[in-house]
Amino acid sequence: APVAPPINGTAAANTLNGTANADTINGLGGNDVLNGLANNDVLNGGEGADTLNGGDGNDTLTGGTSAAAVNNADNFDTASQGNSNGTTAWGPDWVESGDSGGVTTGQIRIDAGNNNVLQFIGGAGNDFNGAQIQRSVDLLGATGATLNYTFAPTALDGGADNDSVTVFFSRDGATFVQVDVINSTTAGATRNIDLNLFGSGPFTSNAAVRFVASSLEAGDSVNIDNLSINATGSFGVDTVNGDAGDDTIAWNANAAAPTDGRDIVNGGLEGAVGDIFVVTGNASAETYNVYTRTAWLAVAGNLAANLNANTEIVVTRNGSNNASVIAELNEIEEIRINGVDPAAATGSAGGDTFNIIGDFSGTSLRLNTITIDGSSADDVVDITGLASDHRVVFTSNGGADTIRGEKRSQDVVNVTEGGTLNDTRVTSGGNDPDPEDDHDDDHDTDHDHDDEEEVEDVVLTGGSGDDKLSGGSSADTIKGGSGDDTLKGRSGNDLLEGGSGDDVLSGGSDNDTLKGGSGDDELNGGSGDDVLDGGSGDDTLTG
Repeated sequence: APVAPPINGTAAANTLNGTANADTINGLGGNDVLNGLANNDVLNGGEGADTLNGGDGNDTLTGGTSAAAVNNADNFDTASQGNSNGTTAWGPDWVESGDSGGVTTGQIRIDAGNNNVLQFIGGAGNDFNGAQIQRSVDLLGATGATLNYTFAPTALDGGADNDSVTVFFSRDGATFVQVDVINSTTAGATRNIDLNLFGSGPFTSNAAVRFVASSLEAGDSVNIDNLSINATGSFGVDTVNGDAGDDTIAWNANAAAPTDGRDIVNGGLEGAVGDIFVVTGNASAETYNVYTRTAWLAVAGNLAANLNANTEIVVTRNGSNNASVIAELNEIEEIRINGVDPAAATGSAGGDTFNIIGDFSGTSLRLNTITIDGSSADDVVDITGLASDHRVVFTSNGGADTIRGEKRSQDVVNVTEGGTLNDTRVTSGGNDPDPEDDHDDDHDTDHDHDDEEEVEDVVLTGGSGDDKLSGGSSADTIKGGSGDDTLKGRSGNDLLEGGSGDDVLSGGSDNDTLKGGSGDDELNGGSGDDVLDGGSGDDTLTG
């Protein structure tokens, strides 16, 4: 297909449209909208909260990086309700109610005539009561936030009327809680208010700060200046829509901070291959959890309000709470997670942990499509919480790796280049895949689940290096391949095949069959009625 020149945005918010050719569209900074339209496009959101629409064709979409902190500020420098002086664009303007005047008149004012401040001015007969001004702020993704401002009261009288300006904050724009009050007992000062101490639930895109005046009379005033809301967390929630075609949606931990932001993903209508969500980690020791919606909501503290209404699958990194979510998936047929070699030399310092949790039979995920590519360090794959028949394919890529959970015929474990695998999975009766269960979903007719799984022995296969493979409590088939391998069957009636090289095979308990293959092998049957075949070479056999 014809390839068009790259289409690049700016640091501001852009709407960028592709062509009928295969486009590369880069949003760069700002909250962008990227439309791939026809053909096989590459869309990169960059920084900001972006919306990516792949359109027709097999597209590759990456939401882009998040920010670790945001700063919304208003120094009230001009006569405007839309000042934005922070490093983050504020967005909505201030909104007044209960005051008939405009921005430079009435009893709530922002203008150069009052020394560039937000000013509340009293009226005759205490008639300034309940007037308020409010501004929304996007704090979605925040794990902590502070509200900061300076204030200077004039002639406030406590008394029965309690002249005051009260400050409120809302995490969701609906439920407001009092965080401060300025009255006759408070002298001018600077406030730094920890908003984590007020309200409950997550910070949202509809968070808001509100000032409410009470009983201000003629001569009373309160000036507010240097207002800011500073927040930390992971910002830049991207909306990624694959639309038609077999799309690839990518999320990257990145070698240097920040990571990509939280993605709300809808794969859309797919072709025969299906839509793929790909996670690539970094060189740190990471923990990735793949939950069904139900399984994630079962974690204490997680709320349905945190999720998009259409989310089927939740992916988290280094945690299980809302702040740890990196992606919400809908209409995704395959998941791939790529570990990255550790920054340290080798060993557990860079080893990753992958947990698959829940019953995925009600999702769009196809049965044979959870692929985990480990690092060269010590990785752990835990499928203890996996309650459906979805196949897991794990490639160790070196290190002393561990796989936990139920031993199932559909899973594939590949050990390469001298890796070591400790397979602690056990066989649990009655959970083999049911060829009669087609797990058809209710989303669209293109979900062609490959459901007819042939029940067969579980096989562990080494690579060309010196591998160390250990079976579990059931009947294992362990093949070392080339290299000087060490194979341990443990319990169960196991078949161990050393292949080429000088191998060490230990059957363990029960009735095992050990085949050394070529090379000078050492075979130890252990207890039980074993069959030992050294093959070619000078072998040592112990029954």
